[in-house]
Amino acid sequence: MSTIAQLVADVLATPAPVVFLDSCSILDIARAPREHPDSVPAATDLIQLTNQTPRAIHLLRSDIVQKEWDDNIGSAESATETALTAYENVIRVASSPSIAAYSGLHQPLPTLRSILRTLSQSLLNSCRVIDREGAAVDAAINRVVNKQRPSQKKR
Repeated sequence: MSTIAQLVADVLATPAPVVFLDSCSILDIARAPREHPDSVPAATDLIQLTNQTPRAIHLLRSDIVQKEWDDNIGSAESATETALTAYENVIRVASSPSIAAYSGLHQPLPTLRSILRTLSQSLLNSCRVIDREGAAVDAAINRVVNKQRPSQKKR
């Protein structure tokens, strides 16, 4: 994990775009066949950009993203499995002998689920993790306790 000050110093030392990823954007990769097909090439591009020297992009995420990913990757994979099963059923019907025009289209997808999970995890791991700073956490907790929006001005 890195402090905000360390990350700012790194960005200033190696100027490049900064992208802050949240849990949903990383989990969307595992949901790609059903909801977010464009997330797969985008994730691949982002990972490649982080591996360039000098760094072509700075990917950042908060430390809570790992826990949220761990808690939700199973349901994202289940949604993908449901979508893939539906796709395979359509192909199975379309490639039946009675529908000769569609024969030969069936492409089993047994490994796509694991490929998408691995890509999602690779993007997660490509991000630099921002360490929580005590003062910021305290301020956030106080806003929640006082039912204040983050942008609300102090009275």
